[in-house]
Amino acid sequence: NEMVYQLPKFWPTVHSHNVAIAVGTDARKPTLPLLVSAISSLDFNGASQLFPRYTWESTATQDGALDLEVMSAAPDDDFLDGYRRVDNITDATLAAYRAVHGGEVTKDDIFYGIYALLHHPTYRETYAADLQKMLPRIPHVKGFAEYARLGRALAAMHVDYESVDQYKLGEVTTIDAPEDPFELYRIEKLAWISRKDHTAIRYNAHLTITGIPEGESGYRVAGRSPLEWVIDRYMVKTDKASGIVNDPNTWLREHDDPRYVVNLIRSLVTVSLETQRLIAELPAFEVIEPGP
Repeated sequence: NEMVYQLPKFWPTVHSHNVAIAVGTDARKPTLPLLVSAISSLDFNGASQLFPRYTWESTATQDGALDLEVMSAAPDDDFLDGYRRVDNITDATLAAYRAVHGGEVTKDDIFYGIYALLHHPTYRETYAADLQKMLPRIPHVKGFAEYARLGRALAAMHVDYESVDQYKLGEVTTIDAPEDPFELYRIEKLAWISRKDHTAIRYNAHLTITGIPEGESGYRVAGRSPLEWVIDRYMVKTDKASGIVNDPNTWLREHDDPRYVVNLIRSLVTVSLETQRLIAELPAFEVIEPGP
């Protein structure tokens, strides 16, 4: 990474579990937020700013000794690999939410409730101008428990997109299709069946994936549907400056998984349709105005 910014505090080690809401801040590409569970590219969701659930604080002082003050500030289960996990949702924020939404609200409810709120079409329309030039305004809203529930469902699907139930798609092969699965599923450049018909993907000369529902493109990240991202990224391509060949087939062989991209396409159709379904279940957007 050329510029790491605060990322070492979010994922200091491979064992430092964390999730973060990536908010696109590029006014030219207004986009829905996306939850990430690992270090991401700066511009994967437009120009993104991350809001992590936790940060991790080193327990060592500059001379390498243990920082006893840090060690005494949290329970033992908040420590891992020389770091202390710090909750980014303050007690004051929790108290404010409980005062409005009831004493059962947890800090996780707040995090995932906000994630759902940032997907609400009426919220995004109401604050469209602000969302293109500044960080999102987060009001208290009615039905917050439903936001928290649906936010958890959205988060689980967006982080674990590879393991969701795969949408059933057709696979049409030519009569001379190779028996070797790595040749049958070999990638050169994926393409829609035609410029106007996005119900099928021409995977290669031997295989066409069919049955993609028209509603798949209704969920978009940084201006593209999940399948448009796959078509754009999974291809054999040579970098002009370095001459390095980017070949996804090498990765498929290394992982002994010739069908990975086919299964990814099926999973992403599910993600797209389910995301749209969950967003449609969000409560009516009603702001709770602050009291006197």
